[in-house]
Amino acid sequence: MRHLFAVVVALLSLVGCQQGSPTSPSSPSAPALPALGSLQVSLPAGSCVSASPLPGWRNCRGTVTATINTTNQSGYVSVFFNYPNSGAFYHGDVRVAAGSAPGQVGINIVNDYVSNFVFPYDTTVTFYDAPQGAGSGPVIGSRAIHLTSSN
Repeated sequence: MRHLFAVVVALLSLVGCQQGSPTSPSSPSAPALPALGSLQVSLPAGSCVSASPLPGWRNCRGTVTATINTTNQSGYVSVFFNYPNSGAFYHGDVRVAAGSAPGQVGINIVNDYVSNFVFPYDTTVTFYDAPQGAGSGPVIGSRAIHLTSSN
């Protein structure tokens, strides 16, 4: 009788497994890439013009090169970061193919007025899935950076 009970329990366990959702062996998948990959900021010395008669500089230019690993919806990637204080900032955008991950992008940036150059300087570079004039858009990612000099 004990043997018959063990067989019935084994059969019920087998039927229970078959009635549940089918399972398949899990296959290892590659870890998801972060939305924001590599990042490089270049602020070339001499890219500004004098703000005379005001102290400081205007139209300071640079580039941000980054790898964007997430699908872009708007067709633009924009970037923003404060420098040399929270009242002045670099900004810019670039057109990309909507509906795909753009990969590595180069974005020309400008800071309309730099009162003085401050190095080293810590700031946060933020990328948006929107043109820069849109006000706000979905954030792709942010990265804290330490600027050591203009280059």
